[in-house]
Amino acid sequence: MRPPLLSAGFRVDRYLLLQHLGSGGSGAVYRALDTVRGGQVAVKIGHLPPGSAASRGRFVREARAAGEVQHPGVVRIFGHGVEEDRSRAGQGGLAFLVMELVEGETLASLLEREGPLGVRRAIELLLPVFAAVAEIHACGVVHRDIKPANVLLDRGASEGLRRAAPRAKLADFGLSRFVEESSSVTESGVALGTPQYMAPEVTRYAYEANELSDQYALGVVLYECVTGIKPFRGETPYELMHAVVTGTLAAPSEVTSGLPRGFDSVVLRAMNRQPEQRFDSVQDFADALLPFVDAGAEPRAAPPVSEKRVAAPPEILVNDGLAIALHGDVFVALWQAPARMDLIVWQFDIAERFAPRFPQGILALIVLLPSSAPPDAATSVECVRRLKRVGPVTRRQANVAVGGGLWQTVVHSVVSAICRHMLVRNARLTFSATIEGGIQQLVERAGVETPSLAALEEDVARLHEALGIEQTPLP
Repeated sequence: MRPPLLSAGFRVDRYLLLQHLGSGGSGAVYRALDTVRGGQVAVKIGHLPPGSAASRGRFVREARAAGEVQHPGVVRIFGHGVEEDRSRAGQGGLAFLVMELVEGETLASLLEREGPLGVRRAIELLLPVFAAVAEIHACGVVHRDIKPANVLLDRGASEGLRRAAPRAKLADFGLSRFVEESSSVTESGVALGTPQYMAPEVTRYAYEANELSDQYALGVVLYECVTGIKPFRGETPYELMHAVVTGTLAAPSEVTSGLPRGFDSVVLRAMNRQPEQRFDSVQDFADALLPFVDAGAEPRAAPPVSEKRVAAPPEILVNDGLAIALHGDVFVALWQAPARMDLIVWQFDIAERFAPRFPQGILALIVLLPSSAPPDAATSVECVRRLKRVGPVTRRQANVAVGGGLWQTVVHSVVSAICRHMLVRNARLTFSATIEGGIQQLVERAGVETPSLAALEEDVARLHEALGIEQTPLP
């Protein structure tokens, strides 16, 4: 029997509870007000019986595991603690976990409401989760409970970008473990996890959950997103687990018609009952899905060159020191902030959604200001990975460093290093000393939907204005 829910107005540490958001096996989640720093957060609260070291340790483990990962696809953890349950004096305490408040719904709710999402939409929605899981694994953490109910869809992340899908974030590290730990089964020998998404080797042999079992769970989630049903079913938990281990797995195309050729083999490989037959990593799984995103783009014939179009007014997007203009077939980004992972991902997400509008490729101009700090190692790796994805749909990319001397030398060396790590056919990155020179490089590869030189200069001016900085050369 679950403990009673706490009422609005109840205070845990410095957090004032405002609204119950949902409950799970490890506790209830509430919207809360941080009375010290201001702003709203999500607080997960579990009731601890007297002497319940296991439950307390679970909250600590969840905080530690999620705290190890700094990635925009993972719900951030701000803190945790334990205090006496004042509503039940002498009956134990309350363990609480303070998290980022994600405004939206779960992937499970979306699937229940809409049913199958289609291949392209499902992949686009899940790619941030794949990236998050890859980062989790790189940090030595195994999630162990990947399922639609633990994928939150943040609608606030897409504000300002028309028709943008909500950003998916992975939550609930309550069952996670560090690779060096050994605790995939309870004292009773029962494997931890949600049966529909548990890998067969974990279900049957209670093997330690690892990166490959997380990959299997992602395969099940993708299967469910595309077909609208779970791959295995049973009337009882035992029947369900027996089906996972021995049942026949229908290919996605046997459930839903019209799926692209080759999609079955990718999903079935990730869900192979033999772990060694799966992809080497979650990143390899994600890379194998990328062609289906491109293939899902609606074909669009390029108009004759003689039919020069007048590009629509630019769409200006701003996010914490990074401004972007989408104008015709040109993508312009102006950086003032340090090259953080969340901004890198946000920029490339927009570029990847923008590019399919132009089958002949897009033109990209990246302007860097001296206040843009070079990326750290993890962000540099993500830059290279995402550039490889955007590269094939980019006709030309020009990089500009505003200012001279040492700053231009640093930017030029960074661009050169990125080029060396990319495939030759994708190494279209160039470098210019001036904004005008960079724009001229784009105009040389202009298409029928490329704005004029004057229009592009106005776009750059608009971005400067949006960031509140003067457009003047810096010494």
